[in-house]
Amino acid sequence: MAGSKQQRVLLLEGDLRHPALSQVFGCVQPKGLTEAFYGKGSATRLLYRMDSPPLYLLFAGALRDRPLELLQSPQLIQLLAQLEQSFDWIVIDAPPVLPLADADLWTRLSDGVLLVVRENWTPRKILQKALDNLDKRALLGLVLNEASGLDGSYCKEYQGRMARKNC
Repeated sequence: MAGSKQQRVLLLEGDLRHPALSQVFGCVQPKGLTEAFYGKGSATRLLYRMDSPPLYLLFAGALRDRPLELLQSPQLIQLLAQLEQSFDWIVIDAPPVLPLADADLWTRLSDGVLLVVRENWTPRKILQKALDNLDKRALLGLVLNEASGLDGSYCKEYQGRMARKNC
């Protein structure tokens, strides 16, 4: 989405308990969502912009003792509404669906959920419980990370079959 220069995309770090996006993007103790919530800066001034791909980031910010207070607040709804005015897409990197209520609260604030599962890491029982807990209407799809069964020969075979079908 961010690769399309016609779309403005915000990646919002929704894991307020164990934020990691700032490390992934090489930012040391960035201000973000919690500072915007507690009135220590406007959300638009706390955005980080990447040039390639053209992507905006809003990190979690400083850790707080009660993240559920922020997630259940009317201020968060107002903040998201403000951000929606500036972006075509807001992607929320939420914490795992289980065992905390955080992801459920983010689900209620979003238009859809894309569940990410790591092959040979996520137990089937946990995945089933997560799927059972999610509102089926909100589930957009599932992403399988680190899939081992897809190698180059599979891709070549698939491309060959698709070329024959299109002839």
